[in-house]
Amino acid sequence: MQYIGVNAKGSTPIFERLKLGVKGLKGVFMPDGSSASFSNDLISGLKNYDLNIVSIHGLSNYPRGSYYGLEKNQFDFIEKAAGRSNVAILLNGNLYLMKKLCGARTVLVSYEDDATTQNATADVLLGTYPLKGQLGAAPCSDWTLGREPAPPKTKIIHVSTTDKLSANTEKKK
Repeated sequence: MQYIGVNAKGSTPIFERLKLGVKGLKGVFMPDGSSASFSNDLISGLKNYDLNIVSIHGLSNYPRGSYYGLEKNQFDFIEKAAGRSNVAILLNGNLYLMKKLCGARTVLVSYEDDATTQNATADVLLGTYPLKGQLGAAPCSDWTLGREPAPPKTKIIHVSTTDKLSANTEKKK
């Protein structure tokens, strides 16, 4: 399993918490200024893992250049990765980036990007706490507010401490 922290300068609370429960978790970080070749290498390497957790950090509250504080290279990586069956997007802090990622197959949204919320997100992924809540907005036209547990075309992931992926892989209708 691989954790990719986009717009993170180094380790994050989610990664540190997941490392405690997932044996052999690899961490890679894609801070501002990451090169296109680094991004391409990450895309090429996604196939080497059963699960790639792409965790997006440091988003702004406003579009700022259309990517909510991400560089175009970072956004391009996320967009290319999002539609793959072995990629889970963790969107930390701003749901509205999702309107540009409606093709994502697996998404977990947290409305804050602080240590407390990141630790809670890791606990949900590890199965310590059940997934709760619903989206307060529908950024994609085929998403329905209040649908539980997931919008159409997504799946819920559960990462066990034995490093296995258990997922509802059927597309929602």
